[in-house]
Amino acid sequence: MKTPCDSKGAVVLTTHERSGYFTSVLGDDIDLRFNPPHEGALENVLHNTIAAGGSLAIIDEAYFMDADDMAMGLESFFRKESHPERLKLIIVCTHREAGDVLLAFLVMYCGIYNIIYGKSGVDVSIDLSRLVEHDNSRADVLHLAESGRWHATRPAEPQIVTSDMPYGDLVGHGALERSGFKRICRDVLIDVKGVRLLKVHIDISAVVE
Repeated sequence: MKTPCDSKGAVVLTTHERSGYFTSVLGDDIDLRFNPPHEGALENVLHNTIAAGGSLAIIDEAYFMDADDMAMGLESFFRKESHPERLKLIIVCTHREAGDVLLAFLVMYCGIYNIIYGKSGVDVSIDLSRLVEHDNSRADVLHLAESGRWHATRPAEPQIVTSDMPYGDLVGHGALERSGFKRICRDVLIDVKGVRLLKVHIDISAVVE
């Protein structure tokens, strides 16, 4: 199957066993890479692809010994490359599912939306064919970034307290009004003689009568 990207070639980082996923879509003349130690750091591979006029890089997680190598390489690429948008990236993580932290990293930090995950066999090639011709939008992968939603990541609002505040104001009136075992965890800012604020983490376990 020929695609508009074939004219400029594609660099594919994968394994010998999985190369068929990609040659079945892009043809046998693509630039397949199988040896991470020989190729060097991922950010350099991607930079050199851009410098050589390449327009597409497909990164298969199976190519790496450790997922950290892929994640750190991508992070470095986006931090250092002047115009990373010149290279279309497709990431293949066949064994990962929605909710995985690496997938969230790809969407939130890297801004990569062309991701194939939770697929195997011919389904990988079908998704690849679609992504080569039509990029995913942010809406297509927003569910992968659930862990980055503000309500899940925002810190607890600090409370400024002073030494003369009633105990009930510190632990919360509701806790004092209800009986039973209570545990209160809270970060507070304490005004030290009006000079500076001291942040204190309070963890109280008590039986409130």
